[in-house]
Amino acid sequence: MACEIWEQNYSSKRIVLLGIAKKGPAIAELLANSLASIECPVAVECHTISIDKSNPSSESFKLSTDLKPQAGDVVIIVDDVLYTGRTMMHSIVPFVEAGFEKVQMAVLVFRDYLKYPIRPDFVGLALASTTVEHVDVSVNNTLVEAYLN
Repeated sequence: MACEIWEQNYSSKRIVLLGIAKKGPAIAELLANSLASIECPVAVECHTISIDKSNPSSESFKLSTDLKPQAGDVVIIVDDVLYTGRTMMHSIVPFVEAGFEKVQMAVLVFRDYLKYPIRPDFVGLALASTTVEHVDVSVNNTLVEAYLN
């Protein structure tokens, strides 16, 4: 995924990885480390989005930093599993409204049961599953694992 991010954003001045809490920030950090290991010359930042996933209204949206758009920025929203797209859709809106030139999505697992007209730009694993199955993601300092239950 890091190589794809670099390939699609090589002309950017700054890549801002925004992980949706709880597991998104750890995945964003792993992506930032991977970008550094492939010697990506673009500045990379990681921050956290806190949002109530059961009610992702604008009132529940919080960002761990005060982020202002700058020319040449790309914002990449990072999450563990994209299922219906509701959380991701609500996470993108504040950055579009703030005037960021480019907003992308990166997800570890894409389940493709979307209810909103969005598609991730970067996918670790596209998973065919039923709606009653659940995907558990485990993240540590160097490894990410996904399990289908």
